Amino acid sequence: MRVLGKAGQACQRFVEVTRADLSDIAIAGLIVPIIVKFVGVRHGISPPFGATRYGGSITAIYTVLADGDDGNDPVVDSARSILDGHIVLNRALAERGVYPAIDIGPSVSRVMNDIVDKPHQMAARVLRRHLATYEENRDLVLMGAYRSGADPAIDAAIACHPAVLEYIKQDPDEMVSLPDAAAELIGVFGDG
Repeated sequence: MRVLGKAGQACQRFVEVTRADLSDIAIAGLIVPIIVKFVGVRHGISPPFGATRYGGSITAIYTVLADGDDGNDPVVDSARSILDGHIVLNRALAERGVYPAIDIGPSVSRVMNDIVDKPHQMAARVLRRHLATYEENRDLVLMGAYRSGADPAIDAAIACHPAVLEYIKQDPDEMVSLPDAAAELIGVFGDG
């Protein structure tokens, strides 16, 4: 991984590294800058991979397992604080047959607003808002304790929930391109 990453960066290429061991990635983050003679290492903390003199970039994809699905686990919390984005999987969604079981609420991309257009951003916010409102009131709705008309935001979330679930589900053999996914998102949730 280290050789591939540095070779790609030296040639100003974009390299994707897929690993499942966070400790290897963390150690590489400390060692790689030393290998390429980066002077700015102090206190054992190095600058990000992309901050070398060569150009190019490295994209790392790895997993962090939380003990008992604890999102506040120190390792999970630390990883979440330094990553540009993260995808959180949810066992409850998998148990309901939603695959991939990505929990949209806590899954975040810090660069999304820099790489997608305004209609895509707005539609994503609408989907997130409806999903969050529904999940916050899920028990009331399922128990029948919520009365229609009591809150317009909850009414909208209930009305949109089938469309939200349909959008976030995908069959294992189904391939969807980013332009198609964005067009569907904007088509369904673009009106607010």
